Amino acid sequence: MEAAGFAGAPRFLGVDGSREVLTFLEGDVPADPQWQPGRGHRLPPFARSEAALVAAAGLVRQLHEAARGYRPADTGYRFHPCPPRAGEIVSHGDLGPWNTVYQGGVPVAFIDWDAAGPVDPVVDLAAAAWEFVPLAPPAQLREAGFDPVPDIAARLRLFVDAYGLPELDRALAA
Repeated sequence: MEAAGFAGAPRFLGVDGSREVLTFLEGDVPADPQWQPGRGHRLPPFARSEAALVAAAGLVRQLHEAARGYRPADTGYRFHPCPPRAGEIVSHGDLGPWNTVYQGGVPVAFIDWDAAGPVDPVVDLAAAAWEFVPLAPPAQLREAGFDPVPDIAARLRLFVDAYGLPELDRALAA
């Protein structure tokens, strides 16, 4: 990612035994220590803001643009060990607030790249929207800290617009 100009990931420094050594990224990561499947991931106010949502979409776009020309020499990914197919990119694999470093209340980098692998960029964008908007039932949204529950359609539109996906307007109109 560094060679492609993507600043939103830790930098590789070397290997210590069998472990990679990466740079430390200053900031806040909104990890919910009480999260479990089926429960809303509790997010601090800064991670629920529209500014954070817009910045997250922009960071996903930067990641996708940087990954577009990347052709990996090693395709032994953890969950999908094969080379990217036509139209696919190598992406993070688990985009969400809990794998995002925030500075000044907005996302600046993604961490925890162990699920990286090939994916269609639109599928990756949809997965990111699911987590950042988030697209969840009202009860889970309230558990995550959204009270009152926001206009999810408006937040999704904001996310997609911030990413810059004009072809979505044509697809929705069809």
